[in-house]
Amino acid sequence: MLFRTALLALPLAAALAAPASAQDTDYVTAPGARPLPEWLPLDEVAIVVNNDIVTRKQIERELRKAMAAKEITTEQQFQALLLETQRDQVEKLLIRQAGEDLGFEPAAIDAHIRGQIKERKDEAGGAFEMSNQLREEGETVTEMRDEIRDEVYEVSWRRRIAGYGDPAERSSRDRYVRPGKLGQRYRRIARTGQDVQYLARVGASPAEYELQILLLSPQAYGSLEATDAAAQEAAKALKNGQAEWDELVEELGVMDNNGVLPPLDIDRIRFGLDPGNGALLQFVMEGREDVTSDVLPYPMVNPATGQRTIGGFALYRLLGRTPAVLPAYEDDGVQRDLLRWMQNEGDQLTWNAAIAELEDIAYVWYPGIEAQREQALARRAERLAEIQAAREKNAAMLRRDKKLDSEPPAFPTDGDE
Repeated sequence: MLFRTALLALPLAAALAAPASAQDTDYVTAPGARPLPEWLPLDEVAIVVNNDIVTRKQIERELRKAMAAKEITTEQQFQALLLETQRDQVEKLLIRQAGEDLGFEPAAIDAHIRGQIKERKDEAGGAFEMSNQLREEGETVTEMRDEIRDEVYEVSWRRRIAGYGDPAERSSRDRYVRPGKLGQRYRRIARTGQDVQYLARVGASPAEYELQILLLSPQAYGSLEATDAAAQEAAKALKNGQAEWDELVEELGVMDNNGVLPPLDIDRIRFGLDPGNGALLQFVMEGREDVTSDVLPYPMVNPATGQRTIGGFALYRLLGRTPAVLPAYEDDGVQRDLLRWMQNEGDQLTWNAAIAELEDIAYVWYPGIEAQREQALARRAERLAEIQAAREKNAAMLRRDKKLDSEPPAFPTDGDE
């Protein structure tokens, strides 16, 4: 009993770091985590959402799937992926519970599940073959049945919330997009060149930019501070004419191909190179070739979580630009695809808002949620303070302008002549 109590007192991350030598179970292990020798991992409650729970083994199964698709090499990346997995499970439970509240007949749901299982059994070649497939995937028939049930509830809920269910049903949203909105979005795409990829099926393609980068690495200078200082000196030398761009790239840069990058569209620049404040995007969108950017942090982006860290400092030059290709608004299929994209965009916003409302009235717990809530409240307070400061600044400017407008003009007196 003492053994079981000690294990359940461990945090979830430590439980996941249990040794792979446990009987018949290959447990998920965080990269670099120290194994717990001679401990037998037991199952436990990992997430609570209202009256439903998710166990640690369920989290492990989802983590294995995620880690098979993403490169996780550090403890920090593992913890971020664990948090993402927990959030996904919370969202799934909230949606399933909301789907159950729609009041579908249990007999109809069970009939659909039986039909789905029969289809999978036929595809596998029989019950025995299907069981073998499930065993290889670490899943049971009961778990498969639960997944199908959850999928039914989720699809039904999403259709009802987004407003594209059965015409006889009452939906919570109208997906209609006014023609004026459609034309407005097309003109925005034509003006900015952004979101062109959503019209790729009708021949559109985004603008591409060819950049050359002078990247300085902390490995050469010992610290990020020293690297930043070296990059600032390089920028100063370029500005004063004391150095040439090509020479600096060859002498200081750490990128292959003299720092010339393959053509990139705006999205790849935004998510792969921009430091997160839009500085590089603004530089690129200005379109001035052979002009050097300011010194910018070079982001190291974790593909698993999207988390950014500073990997060095860089200067950029725009070598060339291939304009975007956008078919005419009247061309066949343009308005159809534009409408489909705008409806899907609206659906996602509606789902996100509905899920947030579900969570606001639900009881949700998992390890670390208290710290997350405190961080979210701190960020919200900081944002509200920024908004309030901006409002006060704008109000002061308006008061000043109003005072200037109300003051009578000053005419020169005899003594002023």
